[in-house]
Amino acid sequence: RSASSVVVMATDAAPPATDVLPSLSLEELRDVLKRLDDAYELKHGAKSCRAIIASDPRWEAAYRRLKASEASVAAEARVAGGCAKYIPRRRRYCASRAADGCDGYCSLHAPALGDVPVAAAAATATDDDD
Repeated sequence: RSASSVVVMATDAAPPATDVLPSLSLEELRDVLKRLDDAYELKHGAKSCRAIIASDPRWEAAYRRLKASEASVAAEARVAGGCAKYIPRRRRYCASRAADGCDGYCSLHAPALGDVPVAAAAATATDDDD
């Protein structure tokens, strides 16, 4: 199928068949998803949300294909020596440099460092000054 036939299908609020998705460009996938959202809004009077998209297997497949394609494009543009944390909302990798000894992540995203609450760190400290 051509991209134009997929777009026509999307205007009828039917997500494209999943076998067509790999052949679509980022712009075509975004267009399909926008048309699906517009059709849903017209029919229901409200914008779709992530739960609505997830409830339809073909719509969900188109959404996931778009997100995978965006991650792939970001990986191609990733700077050598940069943090390995992908930020889906921004469709790019973290802009910080990878820290030494942090497995390719910056100090904020390094899995080994984790999120240690300050209160927990203070509770384990000893006071040897007395």
